Amino acid sequence: MTSEKKPKISVLMMTMAPTPFLEELTAFAIKMHRIQAADKGYELIVIETGSNFFDPGGDTTNRNYSWAPNGQHDWDFDPRMKIDKYVRFPKPIGGVKEANAGIDAASGDFILFTGTDIIPPFGWDAELLRLFERKDCGAASLSAFEPNATIGPAGPVDLVVEGMFSPFTMFRRGERYDEAYLRVYQDSDLILRLYERGLRAFRSCRKHVWHLGSVTNNSAGS
Repeated sequence: MTSEKKPKISVLMMTMAPTPFLEELTAFAIKMHRIQAADKGYELIVIETGSNFFDPGGDTTNRNYSWAPNGQHDWDFDPRMKIDKYVRFPKPIGGVKEANAGIDAASGDFILFTGTDIIPPFGWDAELLRLFERKDCGAASLSAFEPNATIGPAGPVDLVVEGMFSPFTMFRRGERYDEAYLRVYQDSDLILRLYERGLRAFRSCRKHVWHLGSVTNNSAGS
């Protein structure tokens, strides 16, 4: 009898999806991470606040698919939509405590925080792991294309720089955010604590994610 393979990476995706647009955006992000991963065996943890749309144990017959045939959506049957673990908060409490709850639920060796407005490139997982081959790597990220801005070079360059990209950052299991921070700067604080231990943050310029900016927060109530 063989034991189940432990995932190398636990992907934490936080969502607040009270509207059809944000439901679709979250589903698209989940599928794109699955499709673009070099190793499909990573663990996906969805942390949902407010709504319970993505609860894999929920009763799909009661979901509000008023526009879908027979009230069912193909998400319910699509293996690319597999959610390995699910954490729910009935109401928002800032974001940092929700993130730490996802960390506590993770079983992978590495924790990746990503967003519902992130479209990753193919091999995103292998590239992040490649950065951790450096013994002093404490956090890894990719370059990014954003609305009216680029974090990193204009295109792929075989280069690693010292830096981070907050919405798509991976670190080793065992790190947690300081809950003294309510919503922002908790990631900057974590990076500083890594540096104080002699570790560094690296960003690959070989691959870029597409980041839709603040579309998630700005659309949460509309």
